[in-house]
Amino acid sequence: MDALLDMLDKARRWIRYDAEADFYYKHFPSLVDQADLILRPMQRSDIKVLADIESAAYEFPWELETFRSCFKIGYHCWVGERAREVVGYGISTIGAGESHVLNLCISPNWQGRG
Repeated sequence: MDALLDMLDKARRWIRYDAEADFYYKHFPSLVDQADLILRPMQRSDIKVLADIESAAYEFPWELETFRSCFKIGYHCWVGERAREVVGYGISTIGAGESHVLNLCISPNWQGRG
């Protein structure tokens, strides 16, 4: 059952991603030129990696369960990948005409590169 839920969740997120990607590429064309950096919706399988990055980057990191909750609730959770390596992520809420960044993190191995 978990495999089916994962598959359905991936399909839902990629469909949402396609619509959102068009918006970002239209309003932020510089993203198109960064083909080596891929922004994509977070997947359940990313959660452990994100928690590891969080622990390496912050003195008081979020717990693994916090990432799971954000994913389950449906917050806007994005992952940055370079050469198939997760290098960062962002988690935000959007509603009532505004957005709030809950967490934004770049792996310490990738910080300071612009």
